[in-house]
Amino acid sequence: GIGRYGFQLVFHLLKRNLYNYYALTSPNINHKKIGFSENNIILKSSINSVFLRSHILPIFSNLKKIDLHHSLENNYFYKYNFKYKTITTIHDAIVFINPEYFTRKHQYFVRLQIKESIKFSDIIICPSSFTKETLLKLFKIRPERIYVIPLGSIFDLKKYNKPQLPFKLKFLNNQKYLLSVCSFEPRKNIGRLIKAYRDLKSRKKIDNIILVLVGGKGWLESGIDKSKEELKKEGIIVLGFVEDQWLPAIYANALAFIYPSLHEGFGLPPLEAMSCGTPVLLSNAS
Repeated sequence: GIGRYGFQLVFHLLKRNLYNYYALTSPNINHKKIGFSENNIILKSSINSVFLRSHILPIFSNLKKIDLHHSLENNYFYKYNFKYKTITTIHDAIVFINPEYFTRKHQYFVRLQIKESIKFSDIIICPSSFTKETLLKLFKIRPERIYVIPLGSIFDLKKYNKPQLPFKLKFLNNQKYLLSVCSFEPRKNIGRLIKAYRDLKSRKKIDNIILVLVGGKGWLESGIDKSKEELKKEGIIVLGFVEDQWLPAIYANALAFIYPSLHEGFGLPPLEAMSCGTPVLLSNAS
């Protein structure tokens, strides 16, 4: 979700061609794919450490006389006494409310980043009113410093018009399937989805309907309790990570999209499913 957010925001800002841009890049960024040319980039960085990026890069940024820095994923940018403005997008505050969903290392660093982001940012962007209200409850922030800018789906059913599945997924063409797209981690509740599917199958409530799971491995327990081969025998297909170009077809051809997540800052996949014309079953969480 954060990767999608960052890519689309930068891509469309460049497309509008209204401003001059600079880039503070973390490793493995494909500049050409996003639309940056070498002329756009006045400062490159391949520093892995968030701490060093947050404290060292501001010094170089000041030397380059930038006007604005926008951090796209809860990361802070130490202001020192520099005059430029800073914006941070804080996607969620889950680590404060449900720390059990994260490793201890993750808890420590993400909490620190969010706290420092709030301290050093002139403006904070949140993807939902829920995230804004959560931040206001947790921290002393003036409400006027926080702007809610909801996310949007990049998929358009009018454009794709029930797209065909790629060759490697042709086996789904003649299948009735339920779909879930998410990172495989505790708060996504995949274990409970699998349990519910097995329960319905055992009571013969569903027949000839398979469950398709799309997503990359997150952290801690994924909820997937058997190997791909064993799950396939039960009618559960774990596709893992799938490229964006194939997702509209996977969404559009599903009987329904299921998202039993326990906590979200926004929850982009249900919106993507709806934009592909697919019925959505949601948990009643955030």
